[in-house]
Amino acid sequence: MSTVEVKSGLRKLEFTAQDATVEFVRSSRLGSTQTVRVLLGRREGVIREIVGRPHLIRAVPLGRGKTEYHYRLQAPIVAEPF
Repeated sequence: MSTVEVKSGLRKLEFTAQDATVEFVRSSRLGSTQTVRVLLGRREGVIREIVGRPHLIRAVPLGRGKTEYHYRLQAPIVAEPF
């Protein structure tokens, strides 16, 4: 399965020494084995991101058959030259 890049719907971002936690919202549900990638930024020739399998926090019905899916991803920060 391919990696989904999350660029919108970001709700919360927290950092620890080596990890980051991101909460995001999607209008479609991710598969249970789906991997996501969240770009944290680029600086001085280095790209920082987190990659992993998010956990579904909750599903919020919006009406008219639509649902908003809230996810949380906690993973080590990966820094690579670009």
